[in-house]
Amino acid sequence: MQIPATQVVFLRRNEATAEGMKAALATAASRAQAGGNVWFVFIGHGAPSAKRSDDDVIEGVLAGWDTQATTESLSSRGLRHSEALEILETSAATPVLIFDACFSGQSNKGKPLVPDTQPVLESKIPSGQRSIVMTASGPNEYAGALPGRSRPAFSYLVLGALYGWGDTNKDGSVTAGEAVGYARDTMQALVKGRTQTPNIYGSAGDLSLVRGAG
Repeated sequence: MQIPATQVVFLRRNEATAEGMKAALATAASRAQAGGNVWFVFIGHGAPSAKRSDDDVIEGVLAGWDTQATTESLSSRGLRHSEALEILETSAATPVLIFDACFSGQSNKGKPLVPDTQPVLESKIPSGQRSIVMTASGPNEYAGALPGRSRPAFSYLVLGALYGWGDTNKDGSVTAGEAVGYARDTMQALVKGRTQTPNIYGSAGDLSLVRGAG
């Protein structure tokens, strides 16, 4: 899988505020063309929203760089899933979102992001109308690294799957379902001491993300 550098918007550290992420998503959505995919890969911390939506659902929030360890800051300085989906679904391309973060309110070591609070376990991942959303763990789990390494397990394994590791039927194509399935099966075999179950949301799990996988 080769994506020209001119088609990538990369945010790191203090660039990845809520405003920075929204601007980058809008740029990517406008550049992508029909018949292709527009990607959003987030590697960081997530948490459940402090406020319920209009339909009484608690959704996940992506913590921005300047988010502080308070529930108010997570709500005001984070990016809600529905906000990311709303921006990306203005694109002519199919949105593909990879969240290497957990939304139980825990860190990658299983500790609360906000001290002296209990994590909320029922956060829901909205799938949008056309989007494919892949997440690192279940709503009551936390996302961690590969054993003995500092690399986030989910995004590393999904990337490997897209290079061809996840082509389970050997047809030269890797679907979204194959990528998540490969990450899930591999983590079940490798990860000890925690339960981390990658998930996929959306109606097009058979969408081919890579053709000609090696």
